[in-house]
Amino acid sequence: MNYFCCMQDTRWLHPISFVKRLFLILFLYQISRLVFGLTNPGTYTGELIPVFLAGLRYDLTAICIINLPFIAVHLYPGKYSYTSWFQGSVSAYFILINSIALLFNFVDAGWYPYIQKRSTFDVFSLVTTGNDVRNNIGQYLLDFWYLLLAWILCIIVLVYAEKSIRKHISMFSKEAIRFPSLPLRISTALLLLVLTTIGFRGGLQLKPLSIQAAAKMVPSSSIPLVLNTPYCLLKSMDDQLLEEPTFMPLGEAEKHFRLHRSHHPPVNFQAKNVILVIMESFSWEYISFYHPGKKTTPFLDSLMSVSACWPNCFANAKRSIEGIPAIVASFPALMDQSFINSAYNISKINSLARLLQPFGYTSGFFHGGNNGTMGFDNFSKLAGYQKYFGRNEYDGPPSDYDGHWGIFDHAYFSFMIRTLNTWTPPFHSIFFSVSSHHPYTLPAGFQQAAPAELSPVEKGTWYADASLRLFFQEAAKQVWYKNTLFIITADHSGPAGTPYSSNRLGAYHIPLIFYMPDTSMGAVHAETAQQTDILPSALHLLHYRGSVSAFGRNLFEGEKGWSLNYANNTWEIITDSYVLQHDGHEAGHFFNRKDSLLRHNLKGMNIPEEDTLTVFLKAILQQYQHGLIHNQLVKQ
Repeated sequence: MNYFCCMQDTRWLHPISFVKRLFLILFLYQISRLVFGLTNPGTYTGELIPVFLAGLRYDLTAICIINLPFIAVHLYPGKYSYTSWFQGSVSAYFILINSIALLFNFVDAGWYPYIQKRSTFDVFSLVTTGNDVRNNIGQYLLDFWYLLLAWILCIIVLVYAEKSIRKHISMFSKEAIRFPSLPLRISTALLLLVLTTIGFRGGLQLKPLSIQAAAKMVPSSSIPLVLNTPYCLLKSMDDQLLEEPTFMPLGEAEKHFRLHRSHHPPVNFQAKNVILVIMESFSWEYISFYHPGKKTTPFLDSLMSVSACWPNCFANAKRSIEGIPAIVASFPALMDQSFINSAYNISKINSLARLLQPFGYTSGFFHGGNNGTMGFDNFSKLAGYQKYFGRNEYDGPPSDYDGHWGIFDHAYFSFMIRTLNTWTPPFHSIFFSVSSHHPYTLPAGFQQAAPAELSPVEKGTWYADASLRLFFQEAAKQVWYKNTLFIITADHSGPAGTPYSSNRLGAYHIPLIFYMPDTSMGAVHAETAQQTDILPSALHLLHYRGSVSAFGRNLFEGEKGWSLNYANNTWEIITDSYVLQHDGHEAGHFFNRKDSLLRHNLKGMNIPEEDTLTVFLKAILQQYQHGLIHNQLVKQ
């Protein structure tokens, strides 16, 4: 061994070891990307090499930032850097920080089907709000054991490879260390510093690499595969406050999109009760009304046949914490952080509860989840709901708790009816379900009744539909039933089961139903709708008179349909004919709606609607960001 050591040239041992460590982490990042793609096949469009090459740029950036202290000690090594204590300290940091970074990549591989984007920094606010993560961490580890195993295997590789590199360096701690000449050492340090700076920036381009830059490298559906979660977390750390928008003057923006509207119906206000039912993770693809071959939603199918429904409705978000404000307050999620956890969460907003209160309405928010989950209790108060009912307020037996998220839907529906019967009409209530959510637990009395051929996701949908049926059967017996407007939608779509629902368009496709027992509303409306349309549409049906601020339209007024969402630093606007994806500076992709898999980018083909939608999008963003910054979302 001593002879072998003497034969080694120690002058370049340290830089070579650094390069070995860098390639080791790059290799493990690519392994995590491969696992992400295998777990989420909808993010892979057939071009593997371009995706992985583009991913290298994002990986290098994340690695350079995360490993900055590690890189710093390699800039100008001395004799101390060959000692066992120094190498042990450096190695411990290297293994720990990169193990955590890789963990985020593997966690996102399992979470992506639910949120359809890489996690950003606001995920930490989500995790620390309520007890849902703590209550379900065990179940997640069981269900996604393969991701945990893949991560552990990567860490084993990391530890053993790093141990080998460290041992090789430590062999020379007692030898006569040879260093390059001083000018060469300084030059090497400067070169390493320059390369690290390039890595920080993600290349030699004028501006540092951004999340939205991925749209120029690969098809939009592959953007999440190109990115890595540590990079997205780091890039979104400073995204807590919005900058004053400069898309266009506010007056011009108001001409293209009217945020504030006055309603002057020709008839008097109708004080109907309003019950808004928000079904957890209800996807368009799991509604058998639109897919007759399925047996998932037999009750909802029958209800939709006598209701006003929109088969082309799209959610404004992919997470409950963002979908609820879109539905309740006509406020879409168009920034990295959710409104509930943002610095703007005390901004004045509209809601059915606040607008209907002057007409004598009692209002309540019913959610069988654990109190405090996602801050819904605080948000409901901000939105003007007089009462909040969570798991703590439930008056039924403890066995009605599903062990994960909250009270089973059928039981909590009954609780809401019992509560509403104590109120004096008119009233407005929101019911937000919990059961059609991973791990899709069914109550004992429903497990055998569920069709055996259904998948776990479909069985969860089937049970939620069965709960709806029991709710309407019981509600129909109440004196207030016939004078009630029922609205049913989803907070967001569920896990993707088809190529369409895996892409940026289908991932937001949800149902929307308006039903009034005393009115013939049976109609299928083909135009595009969205969650933010619910508030102005409900007010229209009540013949509301007054001012309303909404990032949506009245579905019964005949305007052109559209929907808007935001993910991966890109806004997507959907119309009846086209889909535009825009990063705020330029369009990245432009598709015909008939191209449902978003395969043929029409950007730059001189289609007039591309420019029209760009202006429309910027007009919305101008008022959205300005309204948040200056608390002017609602006209005073």
